[in-house]
Amino acid sequence: MRGIVLSAIIIFSCETARAQFICDLFDPNSDLVRAGELTNLSFSYWQNAAGSNDPVEKCDDMTSAVDALKEAYEIYSVCNRQLAVSTMGLIRSYNGSRSDYCAEAEADEDPDDEADE
Repeated sequence: MRGIVLSAIIIFSCETARAQFICDLFDPNSDLVRAGELTNLSFSYWQNAAGSNDPVEKCDDMTSAVDALKEAYEIYSVCNRQLAVSTMGLIRSYNGSRSDYCAEAEADEDPDDEADE
């Protein structure tokens, strides 16, 4: 009996979580379409970072790219598991670049701090 109740709770929880997003690809106002837009936005941020010479701007752009992908992942994890998995790979890749760019930005800022002292 306990297993049946637990199964019912899990199913209800999954259905409740699924209900928070509109997963209709053909509805222009759906969350799934929004996730696609966020993925495209993250790519734009990545392009800006790749084309920039300013380490702080690179760090900021990659942080924005990762944030957009994380938001898209939340939607994909409910609406489309395959896209969620591929988005997680992008998040890992972008986050690695973000870490590198932010470390570079921090290193560029440190000499100025020492000169002020």
